[in-house]
Amino acid sequence: MKKTIANLQSVISTVAPPWDPAFARTSWERERFHKIIIGFNRWMSVWGRVDNWNSGLLAAYEEVVEMGEQEVEHFYDMVWSHANRGRVLQAQPGEMRGNLPPEHHRVKELYYLEVRATIALTKGITIIEIRVPLLSNYLSIHNQVEQQRGLEMAQLPPSDPPSDSEDSLSEHS
Repeated sequence: MKKTIANLQSVISTVAPPWDPAFARTSWERERFHKIIIGFNRWMSVWGRVDNWNSGLLAAYEEVVEMGEQEVEHFYDMVWSHANRGRVLQAQPGEMRGNLPPEHHRVKELYYLEVRATIALTKGITIIEIRVPLLSNYLSIHNQVEQQRGLEMAQLPPSDPPSDSEDSLSEHS
């Protein structure tokens, strides 16, 4: 889990601030847009692909729970901070005010990259917003189910070892 928290902390700290004023706004902003895409990709890499975040968040939470309540609170803070950073990243393409590239295929490339990144960011933020509040409930229910299974298994009569005749039948078949 320490790896997950460290990974989350490094992603939060390395995603670039919304805009670097060093970029000129009068030229085609490919460089700046690609920096935004890199920021998106870093943000989305914490628990693997965004499609895997449900299971990744749960696994990370289960590990943190074993470490204690203070780590759980730290985990929640980090995850919510990550969601907020995603919201900032999500707004960045809409704030670009530079010129579009002159080539039609470059405009299509921009559109494709922006839509793909926006969908993934929205999905990731939504997973955090929905899944994180349910994590403690899920773990509680999961533990109750496991406890119930353990009680049921303890109440089963011990199974008899196979007799010699059953062993000999299986050897000859």
